[in-house]
Amino acid sequence: MLAGRTAVVTGGAQGIGLAIATLFAEHGARIVIGDLDEAKAKEAADALPAEAIGFGAM
Repeated sequence: MLAGRTAVVTGGAQGIGLAIATLFAEHGARIVIGDLDEAKAKEAADALPAEAIGFGAM
């Protein structure tokens, strides 16, 4: 459904943002996670079921 698309998820290191990032990844999207906590964003990106193409602190 989302194969070939890229999703930018702000607040994606935990909670609802992480749930959305995970769901989109499960449906084939490439994920970019943004969060205030860079370490948590990296941890979340590493744990996704699909390839995360980026993460960063805002």
